[in-house]
This record gives sequence, structure tokens and C-alpha cells, in this order.
Amino acid sequence: MVAVTTNNRGIVTVKQLACGRRRYTTLFVRPYAVVMARPSRLKPSEVAADWPTIPSDDYPTEVARQLALNLDAALKGISLRAAKGKTGVDHTTIADIINGNVWPDLHTIARLEDGLDVGLWPHKA
Repeated sequence: MVAVTTNNRGIVTVKQLACGRRRYTTLFVRPYAVVMARPSRLKPSEVAADWPTIPSDDYPTEVARQLALNLDAALKGISLRAAKGKTGVDHTTIADIINGNVWPDLHTIARLEDGLDVGLWPHKA
């Protein structure tokens, strides 16, 4: 059995009864969490002139564009939901990457490459 109490200073006490003995653990929790938001940035499709057909002068955007093109080519004949089953990446996320609505993170790219068994990351010429 576990009992959780909080006092007016934001101190949380967790009391656990295990095997007839009481264990007390005190956790210090701030009443207000410090939130550090990421700096906002434009979507890849907002930086590129005509996503994804025209190459971008901005290198990170060009990498995202080439990755989206590689992903789109790898999905020929595969539905987004079938790709989700192979990769574990949600079909809406896959669509957002192709449409330039998100900057995909490395974890997502690795899961896509592994599940689709293709290299998506563009190589610098």
C-alpha cells in the first residue's frame, strides 16, 4: 500500500508499507515546474520555395527535402498505415515528414530506415 501526501511547501511524502515494515521516502517537488520551450522555427515547407520540388539554399532545409523525397520514393506501393506497421512511426508523422510540416528527429529517421530497410539520410555531395 502506498500513501502520498503533499504539504504547503511542495514537499511530497510517499509512505509505503511492504512486508510489515514501513518505508518513507521524501521527494522534493517544486510547486511550479520550470518549462524551457524550444525556440520556434519555420517548418521545412515554409523555408523552401516550392516544397519539395525546388532545391533550397538553406542546407538543413535541403537535407529535410531530400529525406522527404527519399521517404516518398521508399513508400511507393506501401500505404502510410502499412508503413506504420513496419516502422512503428505513426502514419500522420510520416505524412508530416513528406509534406514538410515537421523536422524529423534522429530516432524517427532511424526507425523509418530500419523498418523500410532503406537509407533515407541524404549524403553531402
